[in-house]
Amino acid sequence: LGGSPQLWLLFPMESLKPWETSHPIMYIKYLIGYGAPGSLQTTLRDELGLAYGVSLWSEDTSAGTMVWVVTDLMARGAEHPDAVLDTIFSYLQRAWRQGIDGDALRTLVRATELQWEWSPLPDPMSAASKVAEEMTRLSPSELLSADSLVERPNATRILEVLRKLQPTGMNICLIDPNAEKTWDPTLTVRTLPYYGVRYTVSRVLARFPRSTEWGSWPKDATQNSRLAISMVDTSLGARLHRLDPSIPAAPTMAFPGAILDLPDKLTLDYATAGKGHGELGIRWGETPALLSNVGKGKGELYFRQGWMLPRPRVVASFDFRRQLTDTEVSKEEIVVLEVAMRILNEQMSQALDNLDEAGASW
Repeated sequence: LGGSPQLWLLFPMESLKPWETSHPIMYIKYLIGYGAPGSLQTTLRDELGLAYGVSLWSEDTSAGTMVWVVTDLMARGAEHPDAVLDTIFSYLQRAWRQGIDGDALRTLVRATELQWEWSPLPDPMSAASKVAEEMTRLSPSELLSADSLVERPNATRILEVLRKLQPTGMNICLIDPNAEKTWDPTLTVRTLPYYGVRYTVSRVLARFPRSTEWGSWPKDATQNSRLAISMVDTSLGARLHRLDPSIPAAPTMAFPGAILDLPDKLTLDYATAGKGHGELGIRWGETPALLSNVGKGKGELYFRQGWMLPRPRVVASFDFRRQLTDTEVSKEEIVVLEVAMRILNEQMSQALDNLDEAGASW
């Protein structure tokens, strides 16, 4: 196996299909994927240096529902996977204790409606494949919307599913290309038939003796107590510091609030592009027109109205061009530009996380 280490958590549970109109997993996925400053994502990466990112996905089958939480580990996280697990479970525990933010849930439901109502048309083959799969588990009246819309949001069911995401009800898989260096010598190394993958199996408590402390909550605390939350943060910080003294004080993790700036009404006024000339123009529409030119080398502004298939979406594109010279771009300049763009992308993604949920993208 190549690539960076990963930590996979599998939570098997009874089927959530009876709750498909409330989609409790959708809200929990939103919690995990939230990427603004102070989120679980930025805490694991920027504050603790444990993981590049974490994601959640699920699958409903006739046998039940499977929920996976997948974390891409940094070097420190691969060395201390228990620190990663403790941070994740502390976050989930706080989410359950603090309850569901009604405004966040309401606006998330509205955001999913907007995405469903104005999603781009799929190609025929993809659409047929998707409907064929859905027909195996959905009724005819549910085919077009059941997987996408939250028709009956239910905070109680979200809390019930959150409560099931506990260390005692999961399987852990640590995937490490350099596992030979960290294997417990007392365990038998096995080989997966046909694939040649080598692995070991152990009990969670044997591998992580302090796993009972992950996300622990004061026994005498009320469910939503500020003092209890402070105690949990302090306790998490102490455990992380005990694992790795270089880890700073306990992080203060934030939860997403209401999604802002969701439109109440969208229209298709001015959403249609005019037809252009020639084969390309007939297919893709008229070319953008030059609106202004502030001078050679200082910038140009082009504009085109709408799309060939009308949709209420605006695209703004900024192209930066290097002044034409006879000097070849150096390798150092290419590297600097690439690093700068990645930093810019990361900063913009965090700052615009709320807009992303509202249907915008950077």
